[in-house]
Amino acid sequence: MNNYILKIRHELDVSILPVGANKIPLNKKWQSVKLTSQELESYTNATNYGLVCGHISGGIEAIDVDLKVLDTKEERDIYEKDLLDYLSDNVDNFYKKVAIYRTLNNGLHIIYKAENIEGNQKLAKVKGKSEAVIETRGIGGYVQIYPDFHHRGLKYEGIAKITNEDRSILIECCKSLNEEVKEEIKPKETKKETLQDDGIKPWDDYNSRTNVFDLISNEFTIVRQLANYTLIKRNGAESLTSGKIFHDTNSIYLHSTGTRYDAEKRIFPFEIYTIQNHNGDFTTASKDLYDKGFGTRFESKKYEFKEEVKEPVKENNFPIDVFPKQLQLYVKENTEKLGLVADFMGSALLWTASTVIGNSLNIQIKKGWLDNCTVWIACVASAGVGKSPSIGGITKTLEKLNQKEQKLFAKEEKKFLEYKGLDKEEKKYQDAPKDPVNKQFLANDITLEALTGLLAQNPNGVGVLKDELNGWVQDMNKYRDGSDLSFWLTSFNGGSYSSNRKTSGNTFVDSPFVPVIGGIQPSILSDLATSERQESGFMDRLLLSHPNATVNKFNDDELDEDLIDWYSGYVRGIIEQVKGIININSEGEVVPLIATFNPEAKAEYKRIFNEITDTQNSDDSDEKLKSVLPKMKIYLGRFALITRFVRWSLDTEIELLQIDKQDVLNAEKLVRYFTNNATSNKKSSKESFNLKEIIRRSGELSTKGKIKAVLDSGINATQKQIAQEIGVSVRTVLRYLKK
Repeated sequence: MNNYILKIRHELDVSILPVGANKIPLNKKWQSVKLTSQELESYTNATNYGLVCGHISGGIEAIDVDLKVLDTKEERDIYEKDLLDYLSDNVDNFYKKVAIYRTLNNGLHIIYKAENIEGNQKLAKVKGKSEAVIETRGIGGYVQIYPDFHHRGLKYEGIAKITNEDRSILIECCKSLNEEVKEEIKPKETKKETLQDDGIKPWDDYNSRTNVFDLISNEFTIVRQLANYTLIKRNGAESLTSGKIFHDTNSIYLHSTGTRYDAEKRIFPFEIYTIQNHNGDFTTASKDLYDKGFGTRFESKKYEFKEEVKEPVKENNFPIDVFPKQLQLYVKENTEKLGLVADFMGSALLWTASTVIGNSLNIQIKKGWLDNCTVWIACVASAGVGKSPSIGGITKTLEKLNQKEQKLFAKEEKKFLEYKGLDKEEKKYQDAPKDPVNKQFLANDITLEALTGLLAQNPNGVGVLKDELNGWVQDMNKYRDGSDLSFWLTSFNGGSYSSNRKTSGNTFVDSPFVPVIGGIQPSILSDLATSERQESGFMDRLLLSHPNATVNKFNDDELDEDLIDWYSGYVRGIIEQVKGIININSEGEVVPLIATFNPEAKAEYKRIFNEITDTQNSDDSDEKLKSVLPKMKIYLGRFALITRFVRWSLDTEIELLQIDKQDVLNAEKLVRYFTNNATSNKKSSKESFNLKEIIRRSGELSTKGKIKAVLDSGINATQKQIAQEIGVSVRTVLRYLKK
């Protein structure tokens, strides 16, 4: 290996990554493990080496300028000169503070160390191009080392720490070169009779009559007034600037993601008003503005939540108080007025939060022990009790958003296939469409092959939502060359998955995140408990919500539409919140943010964990309980992460990545609930499985012989269960029993 690489590692005290062909990292733990010099030398198959960015390398960050995005050499030369001149004009002694190296693609790496660095960020695009021309490589990223391509400034071994102010200026300068500006969002057109005679829309009227800075003056301060725009800074932000106000359009443009407003797009007064007052619901905001004199009036109410929210129903077992009061109220209103089942709605809230979070967040149980928040939930009840409506009361907004993505993908795929079908001459007169990406994040009836393909395009994960879980489980062994069960067990544990099938070829998914929820009838649930699923621990991973639910009579109470709108906006909001924190590296993989316990939370977690362990080790504990408890230890941390996220989603003053005592106590309530449900169902499942085995072993015996074999076994089985397993009527079983 090149001695210069070892010199860089030694003098900078940085992490060096051996890289193979196609820029594939050879050290799979490179984001968290710093290789020694001896370990580096052992990678004899390395074709190059990367400089790992982030805190592992003492705060290394790089600005990656990808000039190949530009079409001509002249454009690239001008862009490079303008960029370097711009940076050197704004950062004192610029070339004495940073190292600048040329890349193989004739781009630039501008490298430095800083105290406050972030994950990889796209900083600037040029008009008409989808790829970023300037982006950072920070936490979760790396840049290849090009010792022979030094361009300006310091060399690798001389890289030093710059001030936070200098870094902020660098980032702000790069972001200011962004030429991509998204269009203003407007509500759908309302009916003609609701518009003013002059045709002025409420949003246009509001934009023209409202100064944009007046709306955000309590959140931002002015940094500097320039000729065409005003630089602004979010209160409490560490960076030098957070964005700008354009004088000509009365709009703001933010490059900071630490606000409730979208970054990297022009935002007009109407959109700000909508976010501040209507949770992003543009149609409702337009109605409200009409009511205030900006056009034809619409009646609209803002939902006011009660201070105190009791459990949705007295007989409810699900600890609904683990959620904030707003969600408690939403469940309460649905159970009382629509007759939905609170247990199933609470379970669906857990699944929804898990699906939205995906791979973006992990919880650190202790150093070296990370976990995701995957949940598998079965809502158990007889037909007609309301499993699907209760789950749907929580998931319907997600389903609508998913349908929108499916329609968009179908449209883009059609356009792509039509272009591919053109001959060479016809293609000259049309722009080549992008390869369509299926951003569908929910799946219903889906094969494992299709699911892994979907996961490859959605690295944050895909939620599975099924009316009946029986189909999901029964499909696990449909392939002759391998069991699908292995995929599901791998995904639950957060490992990578690969397969080689004749029909679909090789498949690899780095971190398949697939939370599952669905309904199932008690009789069918027992049928799923095969020996393979029992021994693999699959059944113990499946959380059971099995309330004493009954069918409710019709009542005249109506659900408040404002509450429905609030919940829909809430779900859309948490999706946007996750978009704001998700970190995807250069390989297209999600690098999760890590949540940790504070001391009080850690003490509670230890207490609960050890109490569960004591129960496992006790000679007095039931065997069915002992098989369930290990998986509940896993869910303890996952529930803490989920409930933390939900609390944060409704109170952003809460620190997302700091698990506190309340989160762990909430997790304990959920663990106790699902443990009680699992153990109460396990006995009947086991007996049902034993019944199957007895009848199977009776072989060619007559119906009478099979019934006698069941009776002789002493198993607790009903006449209906015996009849179903043998395949005869209950009347036939009763006739033989009388004999």
